[in-house]
Amino acid sequence: MDKNKLGIIGLVFVVMFWGAGFPLIKFASESITPLYQIGFRFLIASIFLGLIFFKKLKNIDKKVLKSSFILSIALFFVFLCTVFGMQYTTSTNASFFCCLAILIVPFLSRIFLKEKIKAKSIVCIVICFVGLYLVSFSGGTKFNIGDLLCLGSSLSFAVQIILTEVFVKDCDTDLLTVLEMFFVSIYGLIAAVIFEPFPMMVTTKSVLSLLFIAFFCTCFAFYMQTKCQKFLSSTQISIIFTLEPLFGVLMSSILLSETLGINGIFGGILIIIALFVSEVNFKFLKKPNTSVSE
Repeated sequence: MDKNKLGIIGLVFVVMFWGAGFPLIKFASESITPLYQIGFRFLIASIFLGLIFFKKLKNIDKKVLKSSFILSIALFFVFLCTVFGMQYTTSTNASFFCCLAILIVPFLSRIFLKEKIKAKSIVCIVICFVGLYLVSFSGGTKFNIGDLLCLGSSLSFAVQIILTEVFVKDCDTDLLTVLEMFFVSIYGLIAAVIFEPFPMMVTTKSVLSLLFIAFFCTCFAFYMQTKCQKFLSSTQISIIFTLEPLFGVLMSSILLSETLGINGIFGGILIIIALFVSEVNFKFLKKPNTSVSE
């Protein structure tokens, strides 16, 4: 199996855990305030990865420090907007708005990376947008401040994807991931100490949810994202990320009893079709040239 296909498979697992993370953020937020949640989540993840790649830490240089610092700013705003946004909107809506990076990344790539936008990619992005809307919205849902914050998360995530694609070319991906997470944890904890009271009455459900988010949705997911992006284009990445709300809706339905109707099922089918079309090379359908020169 070539590296591009392995990258696709790896990112599917990444978005599976991210989608599952939306309802778990709700559980963690029951007794852990947003900024402390971000700080502890990324501190646990950075320590765990730091222990795994301990021998590599001696190779940290100015380039990887600078790159991880820049990446961490974008990533911090991703989760700052997400966690606060989910205080005011549903887990399902959050999964929709936080995935709108799929519409932003290809155009940022065109501006900053000079990547061409293929017609097929534009069609797939439009289909994904329609599918995501159907999956995530039920009748009577109104746009609110939580949705707006999740839109901010989506914009920040699009920037983070583009920056990651740039930095992974010249930096060790293991060190880049460890330092990026460590910096995010520092921002979160400093902001938490300043703006929030320390959570005293923490429930077991919140702790277990935070640990799952830290290890699977953060440690594993962002490490795999950084690794896989070396083998995929930013447009491929953004379209694969549309699977996230499907997993988010599924877990929200199971854990939070948020329902998915006929429109949602149809939207999910549209997303799968868009993913299939974006990844399949249809050149094999063309008839080979059978003409014989005389």
